[in-house]
Amino acid sequence: MKQHILIITTIKATAVLAATAILASICTTACNSGGEAEGVSFGVVADIQYDRQAPDKKTRRYTLGVQKIGEAVQTFKGVKNLAFMEDLGDMTDRNCTHYEDIAAVKKTLGKPCYNIFGNHDFRPSALEEEFKEAAALKGLQTPYYAVREGGVRFIFLNTSDVATHSAPKGSAEYNFARQWLDSLKAADNPCAKDYNGAVGREQLTWLEEELAAADLEGEPVIVNCHMLLMPLVGKESLWNSAEVVAILEAHPCVKAVFCGHRHDGGYDFVNGIHYVNFLGMVEGETNRYAVVTVKPAKGGFAAGGKITIDGYGDEPDRELEF
Repeated sequence: MKQHILIITTIKATAVLAATAILASICTTACNSGGEAEGVSFGVVADIQYDRQAPDKKTRRYTLGVQKIGEAVQTFKGVKNLAFMEDLGDMTDRNCTHYEDIAAVKKTLGKPCYNIFGNHDFRPSALEEEFKEAAALKGLQTPYYAVREGGVRFIFLNTSDVATHSAPKGSAEYNFARQWLDSLKAADNPCAKDYNGAVGREQLTWLEEELAAADLEGEPVIVNCHMLLMPLVGKESLWNSAEVVAILEAHPCVKAVFCGHRHDGGYDFVNGIHYVNFLGMVEGETNRYAVVTVKPAKGGFAAGGKITIDGYGDEPDRELEF
């Protein structure tokens, strides 16, 4: 891991909707040219949870988000052939109007930034228009999607697909999520928390189709999500993590899962899949982010591929083989 001096960056507030430029070219599936896999490098951040005025809470430093992401972007700019950066959710701490500050810094990278929703990316008042605003400000045209870069397929899941924090109170979607949550609580399931959620049926069908296509094309897959899939049952785990993991394990193309949500981070290797939980950037004075390089084997997802995680600040380095 590397230690960097925090870069202090001052961002002037701009029009809220200008933040939609953060992801100008995002689509359901973005394809590059075919041919032999050459590998890809990209930046990873998780759980910035930025707020302009929020006081520190225990180890959380909400107001440092702009400075910390500024430092990360400066590092990413120095990476040769960096393809993109990805944000694993919780860009702000429940205040949609603060997205613009973080988005303005990310835009200076000059590369795509692929975002996914975290539970903190929604306001607690649960008004429908605020969820639309959150999607617009986070640069999302669709809440889940796939991107192909350097012979690798990156899948970005929406783990707030079914959740009480991501549906307007009183709506059919909210009531369905509440019933699911209540059933988990009745069973004393540790993941029965309002800040967790589930991947819905339509998204699961889409996921299976993406993985089947990757199997046929010999592409290794990195799955990105906010909430944890491993452990299967835990206080930060997805409500239907076992169902999602069973789908992943049925496809040899899946090599790793990247997530945030649990700020302490972690790592598991289960049934041929690496599960990497990146540290939450909001914690402490020292920064936390990474540069990741994926080098597939010549045979696509055959043995011999490697994932190198170059951690900065408190984020550890990792060498993962597949």
